[in-house]
Amino acid sequence: METQNRTINVSEVHGKLLRDPEFAALYLNDAIEEESTMDIIIALRCIAEAQQGGFDALARRMRMTPEAVDGMLSIKGDPGLAGFTKVTRALGLKLKTATRTRAHIEAGKQRRV
Repeated sequence: METQNRTINVSEVHGKLLRDPEFAALYLNDAIEEESTMDIIIALRCIAEAQQGGFDALARRMRMTPEAVDGMLSIKGDPGLAGFTKVTRALGLKLKTATRTRAHIEAGKQRRV
């Protein structure tokens, strides 16, 4: 019996998953749960790169240049709330809120001390 060695390109699989709007929303929600601006920016960047047309298409939908979008979603970037909203809307995503459980609130207080 002959077996074939197959190499799985994790980046390619990740990109395919992020093309699914439901998966992309879950991915972004997980980043938001981490409460790290950098995690959120990285998630937005990964979702944008995975979509058809990448940054160029996202920039067109946002009515911005690809360079401006790239800068907004860079390590030094900070899209702010208005930019975040604009990016998520252009990606076909929507920001929602939910109540936190008492355990989450208490854990957040302990983390800040």
